[in-house]
Amino acid sequence: MALRFLIERYAGIPVVIAHGGTVGRSENRAMLRVLRVKAVPSQRVDWRRHDLVCVVDAQPSTGYVSLPEGVAADVIFDHHPVREPPPPGAFAEIDERAGSTCTLLGEMLLHNGIPVRQEVATALVYGMKAETQDLGRATTRRDEEVYTGLYPYANKRLLSRILSEKVDRAYLASFARALEGARLHGTAVVSDLGPLPVPDMVPEMADFLLRLREARWSCVFGSFQSRLYVSLRCVDPTMRADRVLRRALRGMGASGGHGSMAGGQIPLHGMTAEEVR
Repeated sequence: MALRFLIERYAGIPVVIAHGGTVGRSENRAMLRVLRVKAVPSQRVDWRRHDLVCVVDAQPSTGYVSLPEGVAADVIFDHHPVREPPPPGAFAEIDERAGSTCTLLGEMLLHNGIPVRQEVATALVYGMKAETQDLGRATTRRDEEVYTGLYPYANKRLLSRILSEKVDRAYLASFARALEGARLHGTAVVSDLGPLPVPDMVPEMADFLLRLREARWSCVFGSFQSRLYVSLRCVDPTMRADRVLRRALRGMGASGGHGSMAGGQIPLHGMTAEEVR
């Protein structure tokens, strides 16, 4: 939303927000609905009609970006470690010292004295809260300053509606499976969620299980539409969850993340999720 606001306001170019995969997490769906954000699946975009392609919170080289063959990113904003150099000629603001990509975009608005619209501030504050677990994970004073700079402009009532969004029975069933199937191996808690209604359950349950007193690692996986989704969490960023998962999935699928959290996907290619596990 912040990048769309900047482009539309200062370049006068209409922007289409596209997303890969599904918007499954209830709070994310609530944000789109409450803030009236129109976002379309990337496979429905006619890329030939667009002169500028921006990638936010990801990098083309990770396998997480749904760009068709022959389409390159012109602008990249991300806070994950650099895997490969950006495409030639692309503008890339990639800074893994930031706790979230929202920090980079919010910082750009605040430091340049750009008036922040209420819905943009609300979205950025929610994004920072979700990504950093209320500024408790992988954050610095820089993130705190951007958060406190944006918070006065956010709509607190709408933010509360987003954060307290209702969940359905399928969510509670997945939550129950995560708890029932959790197994502690030394200091690592592992849980298999099985088939899922939405893949967002995997990272959400990995965050929750890391709260287990004995756990220093959590690993949760589940299948959705012919893919196995994996999330890895750890209590200390120096444990480099991203590197651990990258090695584990090498040759099987794509992964991304940073010090304390990482996620990956494995195409099943006709195999069952049980065979991959």
